[in-house]
Amino acid sequence: MGGDDTLDRQVEAMEMEVLNPSDSNAKTKDPSLARYQRYAKHRLDQAVALFRLYYRVYPKAVVGAGVVMSFLLVKGVFFRHRGQTVYVPPHLVNHFGDVQSYYDLQTSKIDHWCLHGGDDDCWCQDPTVPMPRPASHGWSAMHRENTAKASNPPPNLDVVFLGDQFIQAWTGRLSKGPIVGGLQIQSYFNQTFQRAQGGLVDGIAMGIDGDTTSNLLWRIQNDEMPAVLDPKVWWLYIGANDLAVTQCSEEAVIVGILRLADEIKIKHPDSVVVIQSLLPRSSYAE
Repeated sequence: MGGDDTLDRQVEAMEMEVLNPSDSNAKTKDPSLARYQRYAKHRLDQAVALFRLYYRVYPKAVVGAGVVMSFLLVKGVFFRHRGQTVYVPPHLVNHFGDVQSYYDLQTSKIDHWCLHGGDDDCWCQDPTVPMPRPASHGWSAMHRENTAKASNPPPNLDVVFLGDQFIQAWTGRLSKGPIVGGLQIQSYFNQTFQRAQGGLVDGIAMGIDGDTTSNLLWRIQNDEMPAVLDPKVWWLYIGANDLAVTQCSEEAVIVGILRLADEIKIKHPDSVVVIQSLLPRSSYAE
């Protein structure tokens, strides 16, 4: 009990000292810079005294508050857009509408690399540089499956669908396994794009969940577009992950898509390349 009374008296004395500073620490009528320096030092001393006071009385609460504030600071600085699809009005400085070949696709013309402006606040990479994703779950297995599919296409193939998860979903599954309603989706695709099942054309779908334009560029340069795979139409649906995941700007995505189209036309000059516009998407289930 005696120890508690002593601590209470010390706490009360510290509170009185902080809340009622002596005249020697108070602001004076001196208008010089030294006056404001003394005043700032006095306020800093008050803040330090309060921190020591509360840490002594409530050590666990102070440590807990410090951990929470540190977590929020790190999250706000490094992860403020991760996992979010934030709507930003389109802002195109260069639309690249006059591009005639790969050599016209100069990334130096990109005004800003990040969707929210600037070049540093995103994970956007050069879309003209092919890049695999072997560390991603199921990616290598899906690439091997697509390679086998591309190496043995049906005769008189009409269309090849290339892209990301939206294309892969037509096979009834994504990289992590079957999806809800996958059998029905796959059945509908086969009935539409396989003549043997009543379709008017023959087509195959080669997409991988999570891919960006640079990932797809690597795939078609590494066995997913062999000479034997020569459809009448190449259908591109790619770029959603560039926008939503790596937060690339519209200009960077356009350059990546045009780079893919040019790669296809170089190897299959007689084929038609269709670029599908991106469907709306949101982080909210509603």
